[in-house]
Amino acid sequence: AKIPSKDINFDEALSKSSHREKVEIVMPRLEAERLEYLSENFEPNDTWWGSKVTID
Repeated sequence: AKIPSKDINFDEALSKSSHREKVEIVMPRLEAERLEYLSENFEPNDTWWGSKVTID
């Protein structure tokens, strides 16, 4: 087994900044999007998940 070594490229400030952005910006946006999808009034558009309507 390999013994872990210190990552010389690790930047603690950048890591904290990235984590803060995910917690304060990304996750609330995703949660709001999820709630919209689960709402009773949600109507997906014609390209939902890349679906196509075929004309036979």
